[in-house]
Amino acid sequence: MKNRSGGILWGIVLIVLGVIFIGNISGLWDFSLFFAGWWTLFILVPCLIGLIQHGPNVGNCGGLLVGALLLAAAQGWLSWQMMGKLILPLLLIVAGLALIFQNMFNRQARVVRSRHQGEMREYCAIFSGQKELYAQEEFKGADLTAVFGGIELDLRAAIIQEDVTIQATSIFGGCDVWVPAGVKVKLSNTPIFGGAENKTNTVPAPDAPTIYINGFTLFGGLEVK
Repeated sequence: MKNRSGGILWGIVLIVLGVIFIGNISGLWDFSLFFAGWWTLFILVPCLIGLIQHGPNVGNCGGLLVGALLLAAAQGWLSWQMMGKLILPLLLIVAGLALIFQNMFNRQARVVRSRHQGEMREYCAIFSGQKELYAQEEFKGADLTAVFGGIELDLRAAIIQEDVTIQATSIFGGCDVWVPAGVKVKLSNTPIFGGAENKTNTVPAPDAPTIYINGFTLFGGLEVK
């Protein structure tokens, strides 16, 4: 149903654009899409549709905030100098809120993590790189934080006997996770000018354990391989 509603919203946007162009060509009106700051629509419209389709979250609310600031500066309501001063601290506030409340966006992952709270290992790379390899070692979950750096977590030879959770935060950095064959992977991500991708292509057994990966990417990336 969510995918259907998203298609309907994008369909309405395209129809409105088509009607505007037809009206301009036929002389019914003279409406220009290229107003000052028109390019901010490429930020505002997708975030607004995401807000309607999925409800408020850090990604679409942060995108609307950034888009609104850029539009205000382009329209002259706010100086570019002031906008430049505001955008970084506001993004930092959004990132901080996301780190505090990120589990709210994936209830299933939060339940699994609470079960193994004391067994999760933490890895942090700030202005640096870190590689972790599990070789015939039982994996219970991990918390990854990459800030202007990168983390590589190799679980291909790890022993995973039950559902586990990986919390991955990438802020101007990246996290790469290699998973063993035969496990299920559930990826959930909150992106702000970032992205996450699940590149696994194995077909696990129905009773295979699941790795829940809950990500937050701010000008960063997360890859599961």
